[in-house]
Amino acid sequence: MPGMGLISLHAAYLLAGLSTCPDMGKPEVHVQLNASDPPYYTNMSSADLTAGFSDNPDSTLATDGNWMVGGLTVSDLRGEYTVNFKTLTYEDGTVCMSVSNVDFEIVYTPVIYIASDFLNKTCKYTVTKAHERLHVGTDLETINDFTPQIEDQLHGYVDTLGSMGPFDAASVNGEQTAITNTIQQDAAPILDELIEVRRQRQGKIDTIENYKRETALCPGEFPNFDGSQ
Repeated sequence: MPGMGLISLHAAYLLAGLSTCPDMGKPEVHVQLNASDPPYYTNMSSADLTAGFSDNPDSTLATDGNWMVGGLTVSDLRGEYTVNFKTLTYEDGTVCMSVSNVDFEIVYTPVIYIASDFLNKTCKYTVTKAHERLHVGTDLETINDFTPQIEDQLHGYVDTLGSMGPFDAASVNGEQTAITNTIQQDAAPILDELIEVRRQRQGKIDTIENYKRETALCPGEFPNFDGSQ
């Protein structure tokens, strides 16, 4: 048509009534671990630890009445999400958007307790500390093993979203919040699986056989299997 020339993408979508939004590119997904070095708390006796943590599901030692709890690792494991969006705003106030990137941070915060009555027994303290450090190392290994799966899970969802809209400008924040919540819900099953596998792996450390081996390293310092000294 002579004299019409080229029209901008912006104008083209206005003329089309904004029934669809343009492709705004694939989102990026980044998963990383934020792990704290565990502090050591030695202000509770083995009797205190046994009384305070006997119901802890991650300590099989605490579930056996023949053993006092001399050491314990308590870990907080959670996911923190940052979801960013690309937006295109048109003259009529409507907005197209897509997810630009999802940053998922696995926050791991362990705390190690060692009984205060172990402080004057060098071998017992050293063996207990090494045992608890093994728990922390196993946690970190498990999280790293699951990182690719979490990344794939998130990619599998956000890649299907594509461009969204057009929306009224007033509804954009609510739409973004809803999408962010859905992304978090979508990742929940893989996090639950991570926690379960972590618990299984930790159970292989906390076995009666392993307790006996560690006890044998410090003759006379650990209680006997029946709980007596």
